[in-house]
Amino acid sequence: MDTSFTPLTDREAEILQHIAHGLRNCDIARTLGITTRSVERHLTHLFAKLHVPNRTAAVAIYWRLTPTSESVFRLYTVGAKACILSRIPH
Repeated sequence: MDTSFTPLTDREAEILQHIAHGLRNCDIARTLGITTRSVERHLTHLFAKLHVPNRTAAVAIYWRLTPTSESVFRLYTVGAKACILSRIPH
């Protein structure tokens, strides 16, 4: 069993928050001033870190672990279980 902690980067956490609020990749790219391909690459990385197959599963983890839509937390994984270990300062 893998017991290493794998944090999402600040950008991956930011993109996760955007997909949790229903934004499409092109909208996220425009909002963040990056390319759609960069958004797709960040999504691929965060899916791997959260051990999920798609954005729906990632969003389910986000809403299960985030008490309010205004709070942004740094997500870590331990094996296949995602845990909140620290709050990202605003």
